[in-house]
Amino acid sequence: MGDAATVQSGVPRPGTLLWSTSLGVPLAPPQPAGIDEQLVVVTHDMEAVGLQARTGSIFWRRRLPVPPSTGGLPVGNWVYVPLRNATVLRLPANPFGLLLPEPGDDSDDGTGGGSEQVIKLDPIEINSHGLIEQQPFPYNGGVIWCTRNGHLTAIEQAANAWARHEFELLQAPGGPVLVRDQTIFATTVTGELIRFEDAPGGLRLNWRSLLETSLHPNEQRPQLLLKGETLIVSLGEGGIAAHAADSGQRLWKSPLKAELLAIVGDLVWCYDRQNMLTGLSLTDGERKRLILASPRGLLASLGPRLVAGEQPPSAADAEAPTATAEPPAELPKDSEKEAADEPFNFFGS
Repeated sequence: MGDAATVQSGVPRPGTLLWSTSLGVPLAPPQPAGIDEQLVVVTHDMEAVGLQARTGSIFWRRRLPVPPSTGGLPVGNWVYVPLRNATVLRLPANPFGLLLPEPGDDSDDGTGGGSEQVIKLDPIEINSHGLIEQQPFPYNGGVIWCTRNGHLTAIEQAANAWARHEFELLQAPGGPVLVRDQTIFATTVTGELIRFEDAPGGLRLNWRSLLETSLHPNEQRPQLLLKGETLIVSLGEGGIAAHAADSGQRLWKSPLKAELLAIVGDLVWCYDRQNMLTGLSLTDGERKRLILASPRGLLASLGPRLVAGEQPPSAADAEAPTATAEPPAELPKDSEKEAADEPFNFFGS
């Protein structure tokens, strides 16, 4: 990529294209990709494809028995692909032999001198007890998923085997569950916020908190974000709220109707219905920054801006007289329509 695309340490600059691989033209809308350190899994139509994460080269292809219901997820030795027949197809991440230790594998005596054990397994179908519409999540060395009717299933590594734990939400989830370590957060359509933790014998309910509004069922985009001990919840028409992760207590609520994107620093970034990116304060929900986006990729920030490498203006600079800029020439009438920036929905919804 050359010197222009890398920094001095040799790490690619943010936004640099690392690799691109053609998988053909899909007949159905593409599913979200599953990514771990070694493998990228893409499911589309009747096929699952494994690509090497570092180079993007195709490692394997496998024909699926039925179409996938959402994107697959690679975790360790395995790839979990939800299917439309209410099952999860478990595939080996490396079809040429598994090298990572499995539950009950005593090949290593703890001194580091154990030999690698090569295991070959055929794909198996796991009963998911319902259709899975949201991509599974890694959980405690295994995987966790929630069906469209609220059946929560966790498959995790135990001492000598794989353990399966289940929990019934008794109603449809509001969106994808949120997992941090061995803690799980979920919302329901009737407006409940729920926290689970892994415990001996299965999942343990910690607390339930009422959101004071109903939610749309089975939203595809993330409805929960977590930073430290602050849990951000999308309330749909009710706005956005923050709750304490340890107790579920409401911290603040904003009337902003927007899709959650990410938490960066002390700002909760959202994409609202006016096609604007908005930053909310993580501590009190106050709007801190507003960014307008145009179809041609122009971003205009209405908050303080400082370019990397520049020094903040001094008081002397602020008092120095500045030349008056001439007004820009008027655009020709036939180009006015082309130059205007209309609101644009980046997410297509």
